[in-house]
Amino acid sequence: MSEHFLKFSSGFEKNYELIQEGYRDDEIEYQSKSRMEIKIEKNKYNDFECKMKIIYGESNFCVNSFKTAFVTELYKKYNYYNLILNSENKIIKVKNKREIIKNLESDSFSYIKKYPEKGQLLVYLIQKFKSMMENEEIFKQNMMNTHILSYFFIDIYNKAYNNAESVNVRKNFDDIIYGLSIPFIFDIKLSGNNEDTVSLLYEAEMENKQEIPTLLKKYFGNSENESFGFDTKIIGNYKFDKIHGFMKEMNTTRILSAEGKNYKTVYRIMEK
Repeated sequence: MSEHFLKFSSGFEKNYELIQEGYRDDEIEYQSKSRMEIKIEKNKYNDFECKMKIIYGESNFCVNSFKTAFVTELYKKYNYYNLILNSENKIIKVKNKREIIKNLESDSFSYIKKYPEKGQLLVYLIQKFKSMMENEEIFKQNMMNTHILSYFFIDIYNKAYNNAESVNVRKNFDDIIYGLSIPFIFDIKLSGNNEDTVSLLYEAEMENKQEIPTLLKKYFGNSENESFGFDTKIIGNYKFDKIHGFMKEMNTTRILSAEGKNYKTVYRIMEK
């Protein structure tokens, strides 16, 4: 039986390409690409300081509202984060949140000048973004539980993996159904262990599979007796540097079936 203990990595600086693709009934609907620059070092408190910058690139995602477009513009501009992580790879502090808030406040008037006809909506959106940064818990959850970075910030380290038994990891996702945080259980196995690379294979399903349709009926206002077809699962793999422990590659496919429609989201993180 092959086994490997995957230790949380620090003392490295890497660039990654991030790719996200969305499909509906096997037809591609959108693709987005971005780049992540990241540096992780252990600090004197035995936590890990993670300096991260997201550079947004090409995207053909259909943006049909000013609200969505402007919030995206904010994320593109305020895209550098100085994070403190624990050994479970969870964000415990955003060190530069005051700097982000200060810069946002300084830029507010220029946004109003840029979009004079959207003044009242702009004030609301800027204040909402500022409130998210001030409420550190909301910001941390947003970064750890939504979109592609949720597969980067996962409690996958400091565990022994083998190819015979699965390691279970619990993970919440907040971007499957807006307003609902859905817990999943990841079953992770060792799938490769060569001289320089460790590979992990995983499948994940909803933890409370029977309860989710009931919650969704309440969420959408459906009758309790009305049938509601809903299911989702996640499959994928990780590759890590065997010596230093940093992630080399991640490939994930999330499949969602709802009321006869099939939706698939593909996420890729690749070392550059």
